[in-house]
Amino acid sequence: LKALTREYSNLRCGHIDVEVPSAGSKAERFLLEHLMADLTSIPETAVGYRGLHRWIQTFEQLRFEAADQRLPELLRQNGIYLIAGGLSGVGLHIAGWLATTTKSSLVLVDEIPFPPREEWTHVLTSAADSPVAELIRRFQSWEQTGANVVVCTADIADAAQMRKIAKQIGAVNGVIHAPAAIPMERIESNAGEDVTVASAKAVNGALVLDEIFGDQGLDFMILCSSLDAITGELGQVDDAAISSFFDAFSRKKHLEDGCYTL
Repeated sequence: LKALTREYSNLRCGHIDVEVPSAGSKAERFLLEHLMADLTSIPETAVGYRGLHRWIQTFEQLRFEAADQRLPELLRQNGIYLIAGGLSGVGLHIAGWLATTTKSSLVLVDEIPFPPREEWTHVLTSAADSPVAELIRRFQSWEQTGANVVVCTADIADAAQMRKIAKQIGAVNGVIHAPAAIPMERIESNAGEDVTVASAKAVNGALVLDEIFGDQGLDFMILCSSLDAITGELGQVDDAAISSFFDAFSRKKHLEDGCYTL
């Protein structure tokens, strides 16, 4: 909604979340009284009604101290981690950190075609300056530190393809979903199908990953959202929607399943 109002200054949007009280209750009278005020003067922040309480969304600034050298308790030495979207962007950076920190087996799943390991030597000699060769050298450097890298080409939102990968790799200790960034695009000049498909794949990818790996007793599941869910920057309505879903889904899964989900 914030992204929408940044593109259309004549619009005002608000988010009011209501838990419907019992008919004729004091909570119902409280809700009707305050809800009418909110509807006539749209709040600039998210509002939630629960019983006799009206909650508003706020944020607090936190200061993080420098991390020590100990391995975070949710990570394992020699663990097995699946990173969806692991060949570029955030996913690739996370993979590199895990490789050098935990010496784990990393399963990088991406739609980007990537040559099988038996062709790596040929790529390094025939196309040494290509982006693919650069990735191969990076993976080899990780493996020299004790990590293991497995690259799988698949549509993360395709349950059949992901089940096939799950059978190949067996149980994993953690899952990270880092979909590729969606290009900035104003609503009025929406890229149409390309943006819609990318958004749907990001959301459906999270659901598929949870369906296939969520009952394996994961140490954690991480969905890489962005600040657009909060700030709603200009031209980022799709990313804001995806990130808002990721944030809501992770909270729900963490509370209901007990799996640490971020």
